[in-house]
Amino acid sequence: MHLPGAVQELCLRFLSLVPEGLVTGLYLTGGTGFGEWLEGRSDVDFVATLAHRPSDGEVAHLRQAHEQMAAFSPIFFDGMHVLVTDLASDPRKLPPVPVVLHREFRIGHLDHLVAWHELARHGVTVTGPQLSTLDIWTDRQILQAYTVDNLDTYWRTVTDQLAASSVDEPEAELDYACCWCVLGVARLHHLIVTGEMTTKSGAGRWGLSYYDQRWHRVLREALRLREGGQPEYDDQVSRLQDTTDFTAYVVAVGTGRPVPPTTAVARERDSQSGCDREDDEVGRVSR
Repeated sequence: MHLPGAVQELCLRFLSLVPEGLVTGLYLTGGTGFGEWLEGRSDVDFVATLAHRPSDGEVAHLRQAHEQMAAFSPIFFDGMHVLVTDLASDPRKLPPVPVVLHREFRIGHLDHLVAWHELARHGVTVTGPQLSTLDIWTDRQILQAYTVDNLDTYWRTVTDQLAASSVDEPEAELDYACCWCVLGVARLHHLIVTGEMTTKSGAGRWGLSYYDQRWHRVLREALRLREGGQPEYDDQVSRLQDTTDFTAYVVAVGTGRPVPPTTAVARERDSQSGCDREDDEVGRVSR
């Protein structure tokens, strides 16, 4: 796979900064693995395999390398440093390892379960053994259950936060909320419905053919914020309401549990006699 110039440059810089002989393989996940790279918007997600568990001195060297990466480029270089043998095991049992997220380097965990599946299905080999030759643990049922739980916990909380948001917040934050929330929950729901992983933009385009037309405007707006184009809204109030309602709706249909009663979509549902229209729509989307 041909890598965008900025991605290749970051990877080569990282490999030049780490201790010699420590990194045995560098692999890319996330949007890059799906061939989706948006200049000025995309991050680079990676999994680096190491020759051994790093010593304290090597951890310090890795930390320094990522500090230099942050100074070198504004693009986030996010990922984890594991053993190649780790990839063959259930990532939920992985010990804490060196990870970096949005320039924060620490010993801990990232989203290993998703990373393992992305490596196996869509990963890109930068250096080291080809991913097709490695033993990588995957389990579709566990990934599916994990995704539903993610909607039911993290994204249900986000829905409550959206419901309490105000249009008086900075415009950049409202833009981010629309793009991130709408495409984020659609991406998870895509996996639940189809069994396949996709990108944020891929989920938005899928949503335009899958969800009721009621949600198309906010889906187009989220895609516009990510990819460019003309605004779909001329006021923040309507956009924030649609962002909240769509996020709540997908949490509800993706988990099979009602949306929080604080959101507008729940009030609309409860106001309908017998909940007929909403039940019909939920049933259609759930199938």
